[in-house]
Amino acid sequence: MSRELDSTPDLVDDLPPLPQRGPLAQIFASPLSQVVIISLICFCTPGIFNANSGMGGGGQLDPKAANDANIALYCTFAVFGVLAGGIGSLTLAYATEGAKGRYFGIFWVLFNLGGVLGAAVELGISWDSTSNSVSNSVYIALLAIAACGAFLPALLANPATVVRTDGSRVIPPVHPTWRKEVRGMWDLIKTEKILVALLPLFFSSNFTYTYEQSTYNGHLFTLRTRALNSLLFWLFQMVGAAIFGVLIDLKRFSRVARAWSSLVFLVALHMAVWGASCHVQRGFHRDDNFVRIDLKEGRYAGYGALYVFQGILDATGSWAPSPPSPLSSLASSVSTRASSLELAATWTVGVAGLIFAIPVVAIRLRKGSEEEIEAAAEVHKHDEVSLASGEKKEEDALAA
Repeated sequence: MSRELDSTPDLVDDLPPLPQRGPLAQIFASPLSQVVIISLICFCTPGIFNANSGMGGGGQLDPKAANDANIALYCTFAVFGVLAGGIGSLTLAYATEGAKGRYFGIFWVLFNLGGVLGAAVELGISWDSTSNSVSNSVYIALLAIAACGAFLPALLANPATVVRTDGSRVIPPVHPTWRKEVRGMWDLIKTEKILVALLPLFFSSNFTYTYEQSTYNGHLFTLRTRALNSLLFWLFQMVGAAIFGVLIDLKRFSRVARAWSSLVFLVALHMAVWGASCHVQRGFHRDDNFVRIDLKEGRYAGYGALYVFQGILDATGSWAPSPPSPLSSLASSVSTRASSLELAATWTVGVAGLIFAIPVVAIRLRKGSEEEIEAAAEVHKHDEVSLASGEKKEEDALAA
């Protein structure tokens, strides 16, 4: 065992002592339970938002209001986009190195279950509707589910008092002020210039939603078919995330081999999905009086299957280092105003992000055993915690 591993017990010095917990409290404070609770919070909030946005145009015939709202929303994320990053880093902090894929898979499955449930509500209420816009009762039902998410954080334990399955303590991710974040990002870019190549991948992560949801689903299908498509979209995101989460944790292959295999697979999947979408795109335009497709028609199968694969692509693409970020949020607001070239832009941005990531995989990805890498990561987290603690003491001293 390396020296880094031998020093691992010293990393808990700055953490609070473990509280006395009863059997039920211990279950709730376990890493898996905490990940499930975080996932259920996202199930009720962004998951329900996804159900509504997955209908295309926010469930309305005219997507203008939804597009304007999304521009405001994503521009806000671009300026204050810290929530998604905090959720992702905390979820991964609870897992050992060999279980990160499975833990994030659990999070992604439960998170997207909110989209599935919300779409099921929309489908049930809108089944006999002859309109192409959802009724107020759909919005009321979705709002009621989302409100439940406000109470679930009460079940979360202090991350610093959570113990992983291997007996090690969880070191909570450090989230500095925005000034320190910008300064740290600049310092990182100066020392690790190769990481700039990841920016196009960050930019691409949310770019596809406008085409998939508002243009493809919102324009092609009847209301109840849009609801069914939304349900299948988020359902197969769950399936794709679960399968991919297991595959990227396979220890029979090295981290480098898994990274290269994932990258090649994602490029191939992008080409297949957007190539098929391009074939469909030639038959319609979002401003045409296109005869909408209903789920009972024979021609629905192919069109619906393509939307399912768009959902799978979105789920598997989320395993690349491209969590929702300010850049991707800005990209989504930009794509909202795209014209007939929207599909070409979506295809280009998605593939380009992966191509730009190739140098990072080739140059920066480290080799080594899972244990050595995890120990090094723990040392780095500990240094961040110690630095943040020292800065906090200095600020308190100056204030006094």
